[in-house]
Amino acid sequence: MMILLYVFREESNEVKNARIITEGAISVAIFTVFLLFTLYTPVISVVGVLFLPLPFMLYSQKFAHRDAMVMLFVGIGISFLFGGFPGLGFGVLGASLGTAIGWAIKSDIQKTHILLLGTLVTTINAVVAYVISIKLLGMDVIKESLDMAKTVVHRNYAAMTDLGFIQPDDKKLEQMDNLLKLMNVTTPASFAIGAALYTFLILAISFPIMKRLGRNVPSFLRFRDWKFPKSILWYYIILFVLSLVIQPESGSFTFSAIINVQIILGMLFTIQGLSFLYFFGHMKNWSKGLMVVVTIISIPLLSLVRILGIIDLGFDLRERLKNKS
Repeated sequence: MMILLYVFREESNEVKNARIITEGAISVAIFTVFLLFTLYTPVISVVGVLFLPLPFMLYSQKFAHRDAMVMLFVGIGISFLFGGFPGLGFGVLGASLGTAIGWAIKSDIQKTHILLLGTLVTTINAVVAYVISIKLLGMDVIKESLDMAKTVVHRNYAAMTDLGFIQPDDKKLEQMDNLLKLMNVTTPASFAIGAALYTFLILAISFPIMKRLGRNVPSFLRFRDWKFPKSILWYYIILFVLSLVIQPESGSFTFSAIINVQIILGMLFTIQGLSFLYFFGHMKNWSKGLMVVVTIISIPLLSLVRILGIIDLGFDLRERLKNKS
């Protein structure tokens, strides 16, 4: 009897290992197709880069961490084989992000936390790629882009001045240069915001596909129920006080850090304000058409929406409205 049990266990382990290898090979093949689309098809590349993490999400959610790590390294190796260093960059991004999200789904983590995790992984990928491009390839893509933009601005300004369309004004040109400098300073915030948007799109595309494949995936709270921790309001106040006390010099590390954190916090307050508008509209039974109009109107009034988000966090406007109703 014991011999039969041992043989059966060995056979079941062999079947399990065969399934792990087979599904891993299929997942890598699908990933390779998405990678080739991303690298070599100009139009479809935008779509391909959004699907790169999906095979890793499906695989790492289903199988053990050890198996997922094996697939991660195989996927990265395939990326370098088919795409060289550009392929390696896309491969590391898709493999690491997909594996992290798959593990998070397997651990029953909330979708909002998965979004934060994906944002962190994507930001780290972007920063590492940026540093490598500077140190190894001698290319500072951001600096070169801003220098090119500055050259174009000065050239167009000079042409419009020569043609008499505008009057010469050194202050306007200086304002344009300062704007470009500010864009350079806010690069970290741009990385973080871009990573959050990319991760959000990944989740919005991949989770419905995973549901159709019979996988259990978490859902976002309804947008009107979104509410950030009150602690970010205290972070904003502390940051504001520090900027007044320290008064960092423009271009310094402290100045850059304060500006970037303020931008990210401001984005969170804006989302909080929009969420409150949707909450208020739901309470008043506004139609979907009216909510679309309110959203469009709020775009040029984002400063007011941001203030509304701060008030909502600080004074619990939603709870007060609920109590009144």
